[in-house]
Amino acid sequence: MVTTGILGGSALLAAPPVTQWPERLELTLGVFAIFALGALLMYRSWRRRARRQSDLLPLPDVPASPGEPVAASAGGLFVGTTVAGDWQARVVAGGLSSRARGALTAYPDVVTIDRQGTTTLAIPREAVRAVRTDRALAGKVLGPGGMLVVTWEHRGAVLDTGFAPDDRGQLDACLTALRAWVPAQNTHNTGNGGPLQ
Repeated sequence: MVTTGILGGSALLAAPPVTQWPERLELTLGVFAIFALGALLMYRSWRRRARRQSDLLPLPDVPASPGEPVAASAGGLFVGTTVAGDWQARVVAGGLSSRARGALTAYPDVVTIDRQGTTTLAIPREAVRAVRTDRALAGKVLGPGGMLVVTWEHRGAVLDTGFAPDDRGQLDACLTALRAWVPAQNTHNTGNGGPLQ
C-alpha cells in the first residue's frame, strides 16, 4: 500500500515545472522573424506599386472657386481608388488607397472629397466616365448599393473611386447630381451585392 504524506504531497505540488526555455525562445524568435519578413515584403511591394503608379501624379488641382454646390455635402468614408474594373487593384499614388473619413461635394464642374489627414481629392467633370452604386471596392465590402463609385480618367489611366456616405439619402442625392455628367448608358446601379461589374 502506497501512501503520500501531507509534506510529500506539498513538495510535489511545489516542484517547479520542467521547461525547455532555449527551444521556446528559438520558436518565439522564429515566429517574429517570419512576421517581420512578411511585413517587409508587403512594404516593399507597396513601394514598388507606388513607383509604378507615379505617372498618375500630380493629381488634379482643387479649384480655388468651384462655385456653389449642386448638392449638399455628404459626410462619410472615402473608401479608396482602384484600377477601373478591378475592385481590389488599389491605386496607392497620392494616397488614393488610404481610407479616411471625409465629405463629398459636387460642384458644377468638379466633385471634391475632403479627406481627413490628407489632401482633398478633386475629380473634374470632364474626367468622369461613369457613375454607379456598388457594394465593394478596394477590399471594402458594404451592403448592396451602399457605395458611390465614380469612374474617371486621369493621365491615361481609368480609375474607380469609392465613397460611402453615412446616410443613404445623401448617396442618392450625390448620384442624382452626378448623373448629369455622363451618358445615360454609363450611369447605373449595381446594388445587387456583386463586386464591381
